[in-house]
Amino acid sequence: MADLIAKGRSSAVFKAMDDALAERDSELRVQMQDLDNHEMLQRIFDCWALERDFLVQCKKFFSLLDSERPGSILKLGQGRWVSEIILSPALAMLDKVFGLVDHDRKGASLERFILTNMVGMLKGFGGSIYKDRFESRFLEGAFVHYQGEHHRLSQSLSGADLLKALHTLLSGEIDRTSLNVTRESREKLMGVLGNVILADRLEWIKSYLVRKSDEVDLCMDKHLNEIAKIYAFFENSLHGHSMLVACIRNCYDSTLSILTEGVNTCQDPELLIAAILNFKKNAHKFNDTALKNNSGFSEQLNSSLSDLLNSTKFYPQFLSLYVDARLREAARGYNLYDALDSAVDLVQLLNDKDVFELYHRKHLSLRVVSGSVDDATGQKFLLMLQGLDIGVFKPRRILRDFKESAKTMTNFELCSSMPSVTVNVFCSDAWPKLSCTTGKLPSDIAEVCDQFEKHYCKSKNHARRQLSWQANEGHAVVTGNFGGKSYDLEVSTHEMCILMLFNTEEHLPFDNIKEATKIPDLDLVKSLASLCTRNVLQTVTLSPKTDDALAAVNGEDGHEDEQVSASRDNEHVTVSLMVKEDEAPVTVTLTAKTVEIFFVNDIFIHTSDQIQIYECIARREPEREKAVTLHSVKINRDPQIDAAIGRIMKKRKRMNHVDLVSSVIEQVQEFFQPDHADIKRRIENLIEQDLIERNRKNPQMYRYVE
Repeated sequence: MADLIAKGRSSAVFKAMDDALAERDSELRVQMQDLDNHEMLQRIFDCWALERDFLVQCKKFFSLLDSERPGSILKLGQGRWVSEIILSPALAMLDKVFGLVDHDRKGASLERFILTNMVGMLKGFGGSIYKDRFESRFLEGAFVHYQGEHHRLSQSLSGADLLKALHTLLSGEIDRTSLNVTRESREKLMGVLGNVILADRLEWIKSYLVRKSDEVDLCMDKHLNEIAKIYAFFENSLHGHSMLVACIRNCYDSTLSILTEGVNTCQDPELLIAAILNFKKNAHKFNDTALKNNSGFSEQLNSSLSDLLNSTKFYPQFLSLYVDARLREAARGYNLYDALDSAVDLVQLLNDKDVFELYHRKHLSLRVVSGSVDDATGQKFLLMLQGLDIGVFKPRRILRDFKESAKTMTNFELCSSMPSVTVNVFCSDAWPKLSCTTGKLPSDIAEVCDQFEKHYCKSKNHARRQLSWQANEGHAVVTGNFGGKSYDLEVSTHEMCILMLFNTEEHLPFDNIKEATKIPDLDLVKSLASLCTRNVLQTVTLSPKTDDALAAVNGEDGHEDEQVSASRDNEHVTVSLMVKEDEAPVTVTLTAKTVEIFFVNDIFIHTSDQIQIYECIARREPEREKAVTLHSVKINRDPQIDAAIGRIMKKRKRMNHVDLVSSVIEQVQEFFQPDHADIKRRIENLIEQDLIERNRKNPQMYRYVE
C-alpha cells in the first residue's frame, strides 16, 4: 500500500478501501438480520466500536503518506456504516432504537445502557444523522406520548394533583434522557412538554388573570399557588418560562388597557391613578410570589406602564392630583410615605417630567393657600423628586416662604388690633401663576392690607420689595345670620366681597355687584353660581323689561361668554350660569321675570353650623387652562434646550445638524422629550444671537463662536 501511495496511486487505494468496507458492512448486515432487537443493537454498537478504532488507525497512517486527504478515510468509513447499517431497511435500526425509547417511557424493564450506547453512537455521526434522523423523531414521539398522558391524567386529576403527576412524568423524562440526548435536545424536549401542558393551562391562566388582576387580594388567592407550581414545573426550561411569562404579560396588558379606557373623559383622576398603582402593586406581588421575581417580567411590566403613562398628555396632571390628595391627607396626620413612594415610581416612567413638576407646583400653591401643608412630608417628597432630576427649587421656595409668612404674621398681629387676616407672602418667580385683577376688597379688609403692607415693607429685609395682592387666591370665613340662626361660611375672597355688600343693601343688581367689587365677569359669574347653588343667595322676581336684558346676558353686546346663557319663555327669563369643574358643567338655573336682582336667602337652613362653600383644592384643568399650562411648559423648555446646545457646541466646536439634535435629545430626555422642531427653532435663535454660526458651504454644519 505504501508503494502504491508513493507512486501517486492514492485514489486507487481509497477505492479499494471503500470496496473492502462496503463488503465487510454488507456481511455484518446479513449476520445481524436474524438477531433479536436487543442482541442486534448490542452487536451493532460493538462492531462499530471496532470499526471506528480501525478507521482511526487508518486515518493516522494515511495522514503520514498523503497530507492532502488525511481525514478522508474516516469520513469514507462513517458514510459506509451509515448507508449499510444505520439506514438499512433490512435492519430498521432506528425503528428498534425508538422502540426502546417508547418502552423506557412506559416504564418497561430494559437494559438502559443499550439505549445509551446507541444514542451515543448516533451523536458521534454529527447533525446529519443525530438531528435529522433521531432528534426530530424523538421530539415528535415525546409530544404524542405526553399529550396522551396529559389527557389521561386530566380526566382523573386537577389542580395541584395534576401538576404533581405531570411533574413526576417530567422528572422521569429528565432522568432518562440525562445520559442519552444532548443538552440542546433536552431543552427542546422541555419546550415540547411546555406546548403540551401550557396549551391546556394558558387559557385558564388568561381567564384567571383578566378576572383577578385588578383585585387587592390577588396574591392571596388559592389559584396563585397553582400558577406558581406551573412556573416551577418549567424551572429547567427557558422555553416554558418564556411562554408562561409572555402569556401573563399579555393578560396584564389587556387588563391595563381595560382599566384605563376613557382616560380622556375621566372625571376622577385620583381614582384612576389609584387603580393603576393597585394594579402595579398586585403585578409585582404576583411576580414575587408566582414567578420567583422574574426580571424579564418586571422589565416588561415597567415598559407597559411607561407606554401607558406617555400615551396621552393627561397623566402628568393626574399623577400630580393624586400626589396632592395624598399630601393633603398627610397634613391631617396620616402616614402616606408608601403611597407617595409608589407614585414616584410612576413619575419616573414619565417622559415629560417637567409637566408633572409644573402641575405639582400649581397644586402645592393651592395647598399652601388652604393651609393643608405638612412641611416634613412635603420636604421628603421633594427629596424623592430630586432623585429623579425633577426641579424642586421653586417648590422648596414656596414652602420656605410659607414658613416665613407665619413668622411675619406673628409679628404683625402683635402690633395690630385690626380684624384677623392671614397673609402669605411668596416670591413671584416661584409662584406658578399671577393674576392682575384681584377685585375691590371691603374697606375694613383693605385697611388691614394697607397696614400689613406698611409693616412688611418697613422691615430691613423687605425694604426693596413690592407687594402685589392676589386676593383671588385667598379664602375667608364669613359669619351670617339667616332667620335668627348664625352660620360660619367658608368662602373665597370674591364670594366674601359679594356677601359683604348685603350688610348695607337688601337687593343688588348684577351690574351693581360688578361695579362695587371690580371682579372680572367670569370670576363674578362663578362666585354667584357657587353662592346660588348653596341657596345662600336667591334672585328676586320682577316684571320683565326689554329684550336688551337677554342680549346683555347672552353676550350679544359684543362680550359673548359661553359660561352664561339665557332664554325667554312668555314672561319668564331663565339664566343658566355654567361653571366648568372637572370638565363637567354645573348649571345654575334662576327663573324669574328678570334675573338682575340678587338677595340673601333669609330662610337658609343647613344641618351644620360651619359650611364650606369654597373648596381650595386641585381639580382637573379644563381644556383652555390646560393649553395655557402646556404653553408655559414649552416656554420653560427653551432655556434648557439653549443650555444643552451651548454645552455641546462649546465642547465639540463643530457639529452637523443630525448629530447636534441627537446630542441635545440625549442630554434633556431624562426630564422631557423635546420636539425636533423646537430644537431647530432654538438653533436658529442662537444663530441670530451670534452664539453659533452656520457653515456657508455646508448649511447642515454648525460652528461654535468663541
